[in-house]
Amino acid sequence: MTLLLALLACGISSPSPAPPDPDDLDQVPGRFQTVTEAPDDDLEALIALGYLDGTRPPPNASGARVIAADKIAPGANLYVSGQGPEAHLIDRDGNILHKWAYDWFDKFTSNSKRDKEFPNHWRRAHLYENGDLLVIWGGKGMAKLDKNSRFLWGTDRQAIHHDVDVAPDGSVWTLSREPTLIPELTDHRVVMDTVLVYEPNGRLREKFSIADCFLDSEFQVEMNRFQKRGDVLHTNTLSILPEGFSRPEFKAGNLLVSFRHANLLATIDPQKHTVEWVLRGEWAAQHQPVLLSDQTVLLFDNRGLKTRSRVLEADTLTGRIGWQYGAEDGEYFWSRILGSVQRLPNGNTLISESDNGRAFEITRSGERVWEFVNPYRAGSEDQFIASLYELVRLPPDFDLSWADPSTAARSVKATSRR
Repeated sequence: MTLLLALLACGISSPSPAPPDPDDLDQVPGRFQTVTEAPDDDLEALIALGYLDGTRPPPNASGARVIAADKIAPGANLYVSGQGPEAHLIDRDGNILHKWAYDWFDKFTSNSKRDKEFPNHWRRAHLYENGDLLVIWGGKGMAKLDKNSRFLWGTDRQAIHHDVDVAPDGSVWTLSREPTLIPELTDHRVVMDTVLVYEPNGRLREKFSIADCFLDSEFQVEMNRFQKRGDVLHTNTLSILPEGFSRPEFKAGNLLVSFRHANLLATIDPQKHTVEWVLRGEWAAQHQPVLLSDQTVLLFDNRGLKTRSRVLEADTLTGRIGWQYGAEDGEYFWSRILGSVQRLPNGNTLISESDNGRAFEITRSGERVWEFVNPYRAGSEDQFIASLYELVRLPPDFDLSWADPSTAARSVKATSRR
């Protein structure tokens, strides 16, 4: 599918489309369609977890728009999207500060028809202080590149998907999945997520099953509420908790995870391989939980309101919702799948509305102060916008002395198919 880059320019913000009719949700053209919506008995397709090129009409706006300059949290922005295996670093005006690009097929080859047709773009990226970039291809593998997009190490031997994080010791933590039989759940094979741990040099150090973490904990009963076929959990977030929390279930080094199909948040002790905490609430198909304190978790609620998305803060003991954005008139946004949220140092919230290729920053009162619309288009007539998987605001003191805007001009656009 041909993908063209529109100019990065300030534009007039376009309102989000009206909420779809709940009876037509399955027919709403999402910009990405996931292979995990294949039949539950097609385990190979479920494991591959590819996302197709855009199928959502773009708005008129393109690029970055500063709405209230004095209220924007400072820092550059890193984003990955569905247009190809690339990542961009931009300032608040949308100017490209640096770009990385690396085609899957430049390193990995396969005779599998499914492999040759998988969507060749990055699902997540982690930026190191020296400009190195860690990237994952959804359902395929992972690579570490230097600031000039040169391959350092990578793997195509695991069905890596959705998320990646780096521990203080430099180890790399990510997710994989495989078909397995779990007698405590069902009598036939299902797709179960696993946690993979790599050394800083790319050597696989450890692998353990999330199902085993439930079975060996006091939360084994939660498995009664899991799907009994196909992609049982659909783990879509894995983050390593930092220092600063007092509750033992939130100790530094524990993993905060999100299970979309179970509408469930949890923490996992990676040393004991046990689930330490779980939480459900009035959300559905959620993404990107962020622990703000011992009492509060922030998350992107995709479908809790059925026809519109929202971001919310929930009590970590009761699941009761406190602050939220997206439920009121004038706050509408919608991402049926995907989505991300980040709490910024000044208290603002950065939201990636992935399905509509947009990110925007709001204050605590809900005032919109900054917006970015993905400039990449897809389709024979550029009629679709590429998914904005995630846009992340870097800390204002993040050293960017290595950044080079010329990388955008000299990088070669990777093809979506070969």
